[in-house]
Parts: sequence; structure tokens; C-alpha cells
Amino acid sequence: MTVRCCQAVMLMLFVVSSSGCNVSLQSSQYAFVKNVLKPEPPVAEKNWQVTWGKREYPVYAVNHDGGIYFANESGFLVSFDGSQVTSLSLPGARNKKMVQITKVVMDDGTISLQFQNENGRNVGKHFCSSWQPTTAQDETKGWDQQCADGSRRYTNEIRTNAQNQVVALKQVLVPGVAAIVIAQR
Repeated sequence: MTVRCCQAVMLMLFVVSSSGCNVSLQSSQYAFVKNVLKPEPPVAEKNWQVTWGKREYPVYAVNHDGGIYFANESGFLVSFDGSQVTSLSLPGARNKKMVQITKVVMDDGTISLQFQNENGRNVGKHFCSSWQPTTAQDETKGWDQQCADGSRRYTNEIRTNAQNQVVALKQVLVPGVAAIVIAQR
């Protein structure tokens, strides 16, 4: 056993001393050992959480030109266009949108939200005010949007940090169902 240890040490010394002389070893075993010893790249963590329908989904936030996708590798996907959550796809739905919201901005600045279910059937139409800047009770800044579906009124929310980056959302996604909440963890 001592002989093998000495041989291993000698081989390591040879490799280290040879590397300064522009000598390189090329073999599949050497490449394998080199790759095994290479540090693993850092794995991005799911630092956002979506709460909807009494379930919690840890997700990644992916910025794109048109807004933010909140997604995980299981197939959960929420699309946010920068002001409104516009769609939701759940795992196992084969990329079929469970909810689709069509937003139309009127000439007077009010916003019409048309809600459709997974079959494309209209399930409601709400009218909302334009987004208004606000400071919440916990001193976070953001925007609030007052909406109504006839007699029932509710508030959609976007919260931001000091750099004006989105840190939380709370918006109605399906009429008559509790709002979806998306927040940094």
C-alpha cells in the first residue's frame, strides 16, 4: 500500500512539474479526472413563490422584453406583462393555458380585462382604473389598480423595492376566486 501511495505522489509531482514546461497529458482517464475535479456551476435557486388555489409553487423569475415569466421545470408558468398577469399554465396541462386574460386600454385610460378559461370560454369581464402609485402600510412602494365586476370591487397590486424592481404581485386571475400572489422568497 505504501508503494502505491508513493507512486501516486510521484505521478502527481510529475504532472505538476510538467505543467510548467508546456507538457500536457492527453488521455481519456486524465480528462475524466480533470472533469470530476472541476467545480460544479452554481444552480439558480427558485427565489420566488406563487400562491394560488391553496397551493404554493416555488418558481424562477425570467425577465423578457414583454415582462416576466414565473416558471418552474414542472410546467407551471405565469405570464406578467409588466402591469397585468395575463396567463397561467399548470403542470400536467400540456402547455395549455388554464387562464387567459386579454387586456384592452380604453381611450380614457380605464382598462378592460376579459377572462377566459382553459377552453377559451369567456368567464367574466372586469373594468379597472389605470394603475396609481401608492405606498403600502409596510412602506413598500408600488401601484394599485381598482377593479369591479359589476357590484364586487377589488384591488390589484404591484409592489416594488427601492430600485423600482417588482418584488410582489397580487392580482385577480379568475373572477370569484382568490387572487394569485407572487412574491420574492
